[in-house]
Amino acid sequence: MIAVFFGVASLLGFTELRQDAPALSALICSVILAGAMTGWMRFRRMEWRPTLEMAGSSVAAGVLLIVGYWTGIVSQEALVPSVCGLACVAMIAVMLFRLPLYSTGHAGHHGGAT
Repeated sequence: MIAVFFGVASLLGFTELRQDAPALSALICSVILAGAMTGWMRFRRMEWRPTLEMAGSSVAAGVLLIVGYWTGIVSQEALVPSVCGLACVAMIAVMLFRLPLYSTGHAGHHGGAT
């Protein structure tokens, strides 16, 4: 989905979006990851609290990297590619706090999507 976004942006004339607006690009990547995770978890009938925790970890990873970019810790070239990696680590950390929830089958989830 991220590749599709940058492809569409390129077709619309924003061919160098990652270089022209790296912080915005990283934020958009984080939001796309969070949206995809939210959609998948709600499809799997997960409750809202763990869904928002998981999606929030992606956004938090993006914000952390953007702050690192603004302070000079993260380079412009590494900013966007690092979003997915750090978001994955953050989601694993969230899963570890709710290991029983994430280690059960689909049938173990709440019956209704609330």
